[in-house]
Amino acid sequence: MVMAAEELLNDLLDDDIIDKGYGIPDYLSIISTEASGSQIERLANILDEPGRTLVMVSAVSAKDNVRDHIRQIARGYLYQGVELSELEYQPA
Repeated sequence: MVMAAEELLNDLLDDDIIDKGYGIPDYLSIISTEASGSQIERLANILDEPGRTLVMVSAVSAKDNVRDHIRQIARGYLYQGVELSELEYQPA
């Protein structure tokens, strides 16, 4: 039983490694979709105002080019209520 669980966990870890796993996220698509609110279920007969989107990036763990790329994307969506917060620590 333990050996089977260990093998399963090792397979999951292999999938979680960027080089072999999911690849680089499409930050533009993610931020654009979130800012548009298109994924939020709307209720009929309810007056709904657009919300705000908070994008957080860790200054500690994010590479400079990733942080700069996310900052540039977020700037393009400020008019849609996107706010960028650069954290000085790695959230747990």
